[in-house]
Amino acid sequence: MRTKVSGDIIFTGPKPPDYVAEAVVVLVKNLPPENLLSEVIYSPPLAFNRDKTSQQDDTLHYELFADPGVYTAAGVLWRKSGAPWDIANILGVHLAPGEVFALQEVVVREDQPVADSVNIFANWEFANRDAIISGKIIYKDPWPANSQAVAVAAIGVVPPGGAAFLPTVLGNLKGLNFTLGLFKAEDEYRIAVNSGEVKFISLFWYGKGQFLDIRAVGLYHCGESDDGQLIPKSVIAIKDQVVENVDFEVNFSTLPRGIDYCKDCPPCP
Repeated sequence: MRTKVSGDIIFTGPKPPDYVAEAVVVLVKNLPPENLLSEVIYSPPLAFNRDKTSQQDDTLHYELFADPGVYTAAGVLWRKSGAPWDIANILGVHLAPGEVFALQEVVVREDQPVADSVNIFANWEFANRDAIISGKIIYKDPWPANSQAVAVAAIGVVPPGGAAFLPTVLGNLKGLNFTLGLFKAEDEYRIAVNSGEVKFISLFWYGKGQFLDIRAVGLYHCGESDDGQLIPKSVIAIKDQVVENVDFEVNFSTLPRGIDYCKDCPPCP
């Protein structure tokens, strides 16, 4: 019997955009995959409801044949009509139980033909993105041993500090990519965003056993203020275009607090 992965996809959010050609479940062993053709396992196209509304969820069951092994991530990927697959176009991923940020690996075993309950919440809001930001991330310090996940976030405002930080980030999110690998010296990223001004592009770090203790450890910036705070640099994302070379460094030495950035500095020149 061939081994396989199964579970439910729960599509949430608004009606799927008309430009969505198809959506599939994907399995990957390494993040990010260097080749979307040879390093990713794709399910057949999902029969999602193109007429769903924001008031109703759309749930369907899937099965995906996969060889025995450990897969770093499972997710739902969508493709735009007339365009190739792009790892930036993620609708949702399989998360660890009780977590909101940590990927859950999928283990397919020969003695257990079906790895079941690999469930994924997929939000169609993430398909309402019409631009791409890409760049390189350089990790300057040794990774913390308890690193669980990292993600690049594009935010429409410069978030305040303190207790309002995370709610502001989530409420003004223009794009999110948590398909990055761990324990690397550097990495490339692509993030699908809404066109317009993105004022804060940051790498967020999450440690094992630290529920909601998410820290910004890297920032796209244009230098430091007189008191040593990083000055966030905005990016203008243009519809149907890719903004490249949005590179920045990550400093894990800023933990446990995270980076110190200016909340009200004048814009970068």
